[in-house]
Amino acid sequence: IMDRQQDLLATARSDCERLQSVVEELLELARLESGAATLALSKVNVAEALRDAVARLEPRARQLGSRLVALQGDGLLEVDADAARLARAVDNLIENALVHSGGSDVEVGFESQHGTVRIFVDDAGRGIPQELRERVFSKFFRVPGTTKQGNGLGLSIVRDIVNAHGGEVGAADSPLGGARVWLTIPKAP
Repeated sequence: IMDRQQDLLATARSDCERLQSVVEELLELARLESGAATLALSKVNVAEALRDAVARLEPRARQLGSRLVALQGDGLLEVDADAARLARAVDNLIENALVHSGGSDVEVGFESQHGTVRIFVDDAGRGIPQELRERVFSKFFRVPGTTKQGNGLGLSIVRDIVNAHGGEVGAADSPLGGARVWLTIPKAP
């Protein structure tokens, strides 16, 4: 009986943690959409931020049978960003790619573009059909036919964080054969 009670408690705790996570995401979305979120801007080194994200999500990648790779880029490139919110946006992009990669490699990279830095995450999954590439950033949206877990808030949060920074988000075909989901953030002067 004790083992059964412990299993029930563990399940209840897991469900509570998942619910708390959804509530926190909804609150963050509400703050960002209402303009009530204040950004704590500072200079953020992009290469370091992406290395940190890859290190944070490496265990999740292994759990899903994927390899997470940080591509090399200009190690001096900086953006003006709220470091914690940028980290959350990048984590959401990576987590999304891992879930949809089908156990293949996921690559994280960045490049300088006309006053902004484009951060991208590539996977070798099914990709995102052209006609759905705008909608994947909507709240609760999931690409039809995907049976993966998630609450449909991750990319919506990315969009709102990036909009608050004056950047853009998008999706395209990946050189790896799946999807490339990207965001831009203004370069630090």
